[in-house]
Parts: sequence; structure tokens; C-alpha cells
Amino acid sequence: MQKNKKNVTFLIDVPYRKINGREICLDAAIVKSDKPGPVVMSIHGGGWKAGSKNSTSPMLLELIAGGISWVTIDYRLTTEATYPAQVDDCTYALQFVKSKAKEWNIDPDRIALEGHSAGGHLSLWVGLHPDQADPASKDPVRRMSTKVSAIVDRAGPADFFLLKKIRHEAHELAYLFLGHKYDGKEKNGSPGSIFTKEQMESASPVSYVSKDSPPIFIIHGTADTTVPVQHSRSLEKALRKNNVEHKVHYIENGDHGACYKGMDEEILDFLRTWLEKRGK
Repeated sequence: MQKNKKNVTFLIDVPYRKINGREICLDAAIVKSDKPGPVVMSIHGGGWKAGSKNSTSPMLLELIAGGISWVTIDYRLTTEATYPAQVDDCTYALQFVKSKAKEWNIDPDRIALEGHSAGGHLSLWVGLHPDQADPASKDPVRRMSTKVSAIVDRAGPADFFLLKKIRHEAHELAYLFLGHKYDGKEKNGSPGSIFTKEQMESASPVSYVSKDSPPIFIIHGTADTTVPVQHSRSLEKALRKNNVEHKVHYIENGDHGACYKGMDEEILDFLRTWLEKRGK
């Protein structure tokens, strides 16, 4: 469904892929402009188990006012499929958006990802992962690059190895995400002991950090017990080691939702900076 409002076209429930007969959709707010403009793709949180694209970014109006188009996506939840279904859907959604560059008058080389919690994890995983374009694919969407201009990560799980070291309130959600049943009892009394090294490495965004990674803005509350702040500290360490441009804002005594409070302007400045740089 398409709605027009002044200089913005709203696209509602656009199917971007079909899995087992079910369409997975996205919404978009495309700012009209004389030349292809930048885009922010928002990935919702909810522990990979809940949430939807209707959980819109609080920055939506500010983004549009600044001439930045916005996309929010649905993806398969763990009630339907487990990892890597979620990262595959988000990757494909990014490629789908890029495939619409000419039709939507957007710049495929100026796209940023942003998300909170599970959405932060998925944004990091997709944005840090080596380019997943498949030039030989029969599907033209799969031929699109998955490189992005920047990532905003609000309290996203970045290092799954920490599940073996630190108690998380979200332990059950991580178990479901990786395809394990959680009964509240840990093997040998050790958190996360059921996970294999391969599973944790594959699911961890920190595994994919390299010197070619895009700029990242990390926001995390230091008192977060759902996703402990050590995830962001581990990511920050990896970014420093690889000399990746990044910005960090730790919210002293902030809980899991603290990264939404009073952060919009700082995030917008970061996004504007890197989306504009990529356009020069």
C-alpha cells in the first residue's frame, strides 16, 4: 500500500521475500528528492522472539525532516525458525532495499543500519559480516552488496562467548535463538555450556570485525542485566584493535532501555556525518 504526504511516500507492508508460502514485509518512508538520497534501515528488538516492524524508530520524524529515508522490517522470529533465519532475512531485506534504488530514488551506497537489543545484534551481524553479494545468483536481489555506511547499535548482544561467563536475564532467549530448549538448568552448572564454539562464533558480531568494517555508534547502559554491558565493551575492544571508526556512549547506571532516552540528536548527528561522507 502506498500513501503520499507532501514530500514523503509511505510504503506499507511491502513483501520483500516469501518463505514457506508466507510473505515477510517491510515498511518504508521515502523522502522525495532531486537526487538519490540516504536511507536508515531499522531492525526491531524483542529477543528474536517478539516484536515487529511496527515498533518504529523514535527518530522517524527527525530522519524524514533531515532528508533521510527510513525502512523498518519484519523477520522470522524464533517461534517460527531459529538462527540463522533471522540474519538471513535481515540480509535479504537490505539487499531488497538496494535493489529498489532506482525505483525509490535512493542511494544504495548510503544505507545505515540501526537497532536495539536483538535489533542491535542483527544490525551488527549484517553490517559487519563480509559482503554477501552473490554475483552468480539467479536471484537479482542476491546480487546486491550488503555493505553499509554506518551502524547504530543500542545494547545489542555482540559476543555470544559471554553467555558462558556472565549470567544474562536473556539467557532463555539466546537458547531459543540458537535452537536449544532452556529449562532453567545449566549443564555442569555453567551458563551457556550447551553452546558449541562454532555456534557462538557464528552468531557473534565481534567475529566479523575487520579493518574494513563500517563506522559504529555503540550505546549501552552500564547496569543492563538483560544484555550486560560487557557485550559492548567486547565489541569496542575489537573495533579498536582493527582501527575501525567508532563512537561509544555508556549510560552510567542505565538499564536495558536507557539507550532510548535523550539520544536521538547524538544518533542523528552520527548518521548524518557518515551518510553524507559516503555521498561525497
